[in-house]
Amino acid sequence: MTGYVATAKERLALIRKAKAELEAQAQERTKEQEAAQKAREREEQKTGKNKRGPKPKAINQEVDSEAKANLTDPESRIMKTRKGFIQGYNAQTVVSQD
Repeated sequence: MTGYVATAKERLALIRKAKAELEAQAQERTKEQEAAQKAREREEQKTGKNKRGPKPKAINQEVDSEAKANLTDPESRIMKTRKGFIQGYNAQTVVSQD
């Protein structure tokens, strides 16, 4: 369903779905942060030296308060361009011998 949402129940269902997706994305980021932090700790233990560069940030398991989701077209994303920001897609093509 794109564009117009007919009823309040449909709109509420879309909002709940979008919220669940944002929460799932936050959990995925948390898992990635934990994996990166553990990899860094393993490398430091393996070499016996502290790794150079900034220390990893504390793991944040909350959904970003600035996170947004498009209810009418969930596959599109807010993308930065030379002229500002647009709601768009990242199209990619693949070519094979066939």
